Amino acid sequence: MKKKFKLIWFGPMVPQKYLKNWKSTSPAAVKWQKHLLNALEKNKVDIEMVYYRAESYWPKGKLFPSNEFLKSDFKYKSKQIKYINLPGFRNLSIRYSVNQILKKICYKNYEFPVIISYNAPSWMEILLRKEKIRSKFKCIYIVADTKIPKGADGYIFLSYYLFNKHKFINKLHLDGAIYPKTESKLKKINFNKTIFLYSGSFGKWAGLKLLLDSINLIKEEKFELWITGHGEDEFIKKASRKDHRIKYLGFLSENQIQKIYNRADVFINTRLPKMPENNFNFPSKLFDYLAWNKPIISTWTKSLSPEYKNLLDIVEDDPLSIARAIQKYTKKKSYFKKNKNLLKKKWYNEGNKLINFLNEIVLKN
Repeated sequence: MKKKFKLIWFGPMVPQKYLKNWKSTSPAAVKWQKHLLNALEKNKVDIEMVYYRAESYWPKGKLFPSNEFLKSDFKYKSKQIKYINLPGFRNLSIRYSVNQILKKICYKNYEFPVIISYNAPSWMEILLRKEKIRSKFKCIYIVADTKIPKGADGYIFLSYYLFNKHKFINKLHLDGAIYPKTESKLKKINFNKTIFLYSGSFGKWAGLKLLLDSINLIKEEKFELWITGHGEDEFIKKASRKDHRIKYLGFLSENQIQKIYNRADVFINTRLPKMPENNFNFPSKLFDYLAWNKPIISTWTKSLSPEYKNLLDIVEDDPLSIARAIQKYTKKKSYFKKNKNLLKKKWYNEGNKLINFLNEIVLKN
């Protein structure tokens, strides 16, 4: 028998339309959380989000991040964690703010309160070690990166590799589902060139330099590589100045990126398999790519579930292998055939999977 529980969700969150001005907040983390929370709400879960705006320390970042008004796009009750963004003081002020929020939630005396923390920072772990607080809640940690906090009642892994590696009794693999697209509102524009698109992080683990090296091996002209995302971008600008086939689009809004997805012919994911970080985190941009049912050239990392092998055109992590894959699509237009049954992953179903997992934990109370 299922029990109705109160879900308190901790995580970094900035409304998507403001993300361009919040460099330390991961757009991928925001989008993933938002879609899962919306799915939980549709499943009639009572949600209260407790969120913070991730920022670099002042003076590089904002001194009082919570003071800036941002119009919320949340559909559920939410509270913002307020803090003073100074080195040596930030974590203290965050812990104080969260402690006050949790005390108020505790006083409401919900029958089955559950805390879920997305990639729990150190201050969250410290707080939940306190018996007065910890005894009031079931605690679940979502592991979306390398760090695995201790002492939870259950763990949710985005990485298939970490899910299999750790032998926790209560664990769930939940990488996500296909993001919705707005194709019906967009007009398809035909190009004489094949458009390849890379969208996402510019960090060293993303393999963008590898991708740019592969373009240097290709002599033909009838294609373009479009790049959009966030991070240190000087090496991309330099490459686009040297090679007219490389088009740097910068950081785009959700509406802009949908138009670019619509125009692209082939998507590219070049995460580096040899970098340990890529075994621990799931490349959630695949859920954007898969929505369009177009070819995806991708390296293979251990974080991916085996089912994705039927959806990706897998290449080795070297420039020649990637260059050959690109040429395959520019010359023959022989698009990779996918297993369409696997393109039916819905966020509502992922939300239901999480609810069943939480009910199992609550029933053990």
